[in-house]
Amino acid sequence: DLGNMNRALELFHRNYKEYPQHETAASALFLLAYLNHNVLKDLDAAEKHYRTYLQEYPQHKMAATAEFELEHLGQSPEDIFNSFNLDEKEETPSTK
Repeated sequence: DLGNMNRALELFHRNYKEYPQHETAASALFLLAYLNHNVLKDLDAAEKHYRTYLQEYPQHKMAATAEFELEHLGQSPEDIFNSFNLDEKEETPSTK
């Protein structure tokens, strides 16, 4: 429910802000971005948090995922899938 979601967002934000060097801070910031993007559909907040995450934790294990999320911010899963198909068609040599 929305109350639990808001509580989770608050805890992730506090973890990142109060303990930025703690081993969980990077994951907390990533999850803050991810939930804003994929659950709440708050694209502005998601973009802000993804960019902060990539700036502060560029070597973290979820950095590639954050880059992917930013690249496809606001796109539906179908649009993302279709973009992969277009990319593959452009890379495949024609067989005439």
